[in-house]
Amino acid sequence: LGAIIQKDLTVDFGITGGKSGVTSYIPDFNASMPIFNEDYDVELSLAQWHSQTPVAHQEILQMEIEQHPHPIHEGERVLANFREHPLEGIWAIGTVNSSNPINETHEIVFARREFSKTMERRRLRSLDNSTSILSKGEIVLVRTNINGKERWRQGYIKGINADATYQARIMTLDQDLTIASVLREDLMHQYETKPPLTVSQEMTVAKLEHAVEKAFLASSIKPYLRVVESETVGLGCILLATWKSGNLVVTWDGKMHIDLNLVVDLEAGEASNPVEAFRNALSGLGLGVVGRDIMPRGYGKVVLNPPAASDDTIWFGNFHTSAPNTKLEAVMHN
Repeated sequence: LGAIIQKDLTVDFGITGGKSGVTSYIPDFNASMPIFNEDYDVELSLAQWHSQTPVAHQEILQMEIEQHPHPIHEGERVLANFREHPLEGIWAIGTVNSSNPINETHEIVFARREFSKTMERRRLRSLDNSTSILSKGEIVLVRTNINGKERWRQGYIKGINADATYQARIMTLDQDLTIASVLREDLMHQYETKPPLTVSQEMTVAKLEHAVEKAFLASSIKPYLRVVESETVGLGCILLATWKSGNLVVTWDGKMHIDLNLVVDLEAGEASNPVEAFRNALSGLGLGVVGRDIMPRGYGKVVLNPPAASDDTIWFGNFHTSAPNTKLEAVMHN
């Protein structure tokens, strides 16, 4: 870790201690009360495990229209996230030296030609000279100076001062690093504004309905289908479908986001689950999956899709069943 920080920030330092990540280890530890597997009575848990009765499969898809960022060109100056981290990322200004259209990467030469790095477009940001007023909570990049080098740190707006400067909190894992007064010119939105959707990219009720009908046709399902629009509740629509072995609810917010909630009876079999057909049909409209959840539906506190309890399940513990399971007994005694 020290070598990485020295290379990135060209700083000489020594690590004298740590505040976290210390292994909780006691040498030659003797437990005051040893506990063994056979001391646990898992009979109730086993009974619940076998009581699971899944009857349906539910799948939720969240999809959004994929917006591609503005193209960047050779010779353009950009901000590059050369030290990537969800919170503590560090950005620096560099110049696009070359681009590879095949894998959509760009070679970035950093200021003063310190070093170069090949980076994906998602780690690059076009420079922004906007002077728009920022709001509390907005995610920003904060210009800082590290050993005479301009670096931009990830953070957010914590407050707005009376003199039109900003209080900015720089994201760190172990301390509160807040700058009390930051000029607007030293702040930039972390996420750049993407170009507006073209007419072909825009979603419509008709497009959505056609895509859903196409998915049902590909799955050989003939549902009762209804589209609900409201001029008083909000934008978008709700699409409802039901058939003998399942039902579907699709909601569109009228802008970029679509939720798909599908429930299929297990007795109908895998062939009747049209989720992949829906995914393919909606992908054809320029939608990408941003979230997915799969869960069973049934009774007996069901937590598994079938089989609820396989013969290969191994349990450790103490059993007092009237009909002992020879396989489990063999596991426990070995």
